[in-house]
Amino acid sequence: MGRAARVPAERFHDREVTPYEFIPQGGGDHHRNHRCPGEWIAISQMKAFCSFFVNAIDYEVPDQDLDLETGELPPMPKSRFIMRNVRPRQ
Repeated sequence: MGRAARVPAERFHDREVTPYEFIPQGGGDHHRNHRCPGEWIAISQMKAFCSFFVNAIDYEVPDQDLDLETGELPPMPKSRFIMRNVRPRQ
C-alpha cells in the first residue's frame, strides 16, 4: 500500500484539539463545539421519512444488488433501491 493510500493515524497522537477543528457536519458536544446549522432540520426530516415508510405505506422490496458504488458521493447501491407495489396503508 502506497503512502497516499495510508492515513497515518499516529500523526494525531500529540496534537492539541481545539473547539474550532474542522469536522465536516460538526462533531462532539453541540453546546461547546461547531455543529452543522442544519443538523436539527436533517434529523426532523429523517424522523418524518422513517415514520412515513414504517406507518403510512405498504410496499414490497424485491431482490436486488445493494452493493455500494464507492466511486460516487454519496455511495449508492448498484441497483439503487427498488420498491414495488407501493400503496397507502389501509
